[in-house]
Amino acid sequence: MIRWVYIVKSVCQHRVRLFLISVFVIAGFATLQVSLGLSHALSPDRDQDADKQLLVLNGINSQMPLPEYYQAKIAVVPGVNKVSFAAWTGAYFRHPAWTVPALAVDEQNFFSMNPELHVSAQALSTWHQQKNGVLVDKRFAERYDLQVGGRLPLQSAIWPVRDSGIFDLVISGLVSNSDSNAFPGLYFHYDYFQDRLSSNSKGLVSYFMVTPNANTHASELAKTIDALFDSNLYQGITQTATKNIHMQQLLKRMFDIRRAISFINISVFILLAILLIANLIVILQKNAEEYGLLYLSGYQKQWIMVTAVLQQCAFILPGSIVGSLIGLALVIAGKFWGPLALTGLRLTPVDFGLTFAVATGLIVLALPAPILRVMALKGRSV
Repeated sequence: MIRWVYIVKSVCQHRVRLFLISVFVIAGFATLQVSLGLSHALSPDRDQDADKQLLVLNGINSQMPLPEYYQAKIAVVPGVNKVSFAAWTGAYFRHPAWTVPALAVDEQNFFSMNPELHVSAQALSTWHQQKNGVLVDKRFAERYDLQVGGRLPLQSAIWPVRDSGIFDLVISGLVSNSDSNAFPGLYFHYDYFQDRLSSNSKGLVSYFMVTPNANTHASELAKTIDALFDSNLYQGITQTATKNIHMQQLLKRMFDIRRAISFINISVFILLAILLIANLIVILQKNAEEYGLLYLSGYQKQWIMVTAVLQQCAFILPGSIVGSLIGLALVIAGKFWGPLALTGLRLTPVDFGLTFAVATGLIVLALPAPILRVMALKGRSV
């Protein structure tokens, strides 16, 4: 009991110092948790089930469109089972900054080639009958309190739209997505999208999806498709690969996500270690006289040593726990904060284990100083 009373009083003796160190540790561990959560949101999905289809993008720049008539040419390539396409509309909802993942899609094969999108037969039938119908992800509908049958006016920031500049859509039904990492999408008819565009912007799509036959190797089929258009430099050459490969290539063009996150985490740990241990050593120097008095008062070095170590832990553990909880709260809030959720933002048991390892590492690095200080005590206990 005496030990704990002494530790509490010594730690709380300088409240400003305790507050600043605690804020520093809390901020460090919160940053660590958020960066670990972001690593999942920004890293490509490596699930094999998500890598069964080929995506055909513009070979010069993946952001550039391709002609719609490529679909007919791809469909007759040996080894192709199904072909579909979609056009990224660059639509925004209510505010120009609230860009939403609205796609103008091929109504024939799009949903059958995306089995993670679940639409009821009635909703799909209604959507087919409504020229300006749109199928809305349930998460998006819940966020904005949208109802089936209601209007959903969208505007585009990249496509020239005739007349009012609005895609005046009617919600035909709701879509549920079994892939929790996918953005909550909006899906309306490509034909309606074409009707609303200016004449010089028609006949273009953002990408094609290709499902190979069961006995066809995806890599070989990708080469065949690209060879089909390798002389179409004006209309658009293609680059065909699986979804994961395209994602990895895109991320590598920007920067290596995993290395960037690792660099952030290592930097946070080094910064925490240097500044925290430096502060703890200063605190230890100020407590050295008290340790000497405790030793002269008859307390054994082992007792003083344990007390000194617990003092160091009192500065690290509470801050690391509170910081981790704040980081977890920020990660959870990040999934719902803003016009759209940041999908894939999450923490796994491995991330919590890494956070625990960082806290343990800081404690281990802080142990030698108090142990050596107590070991150096001289004098005779009474």
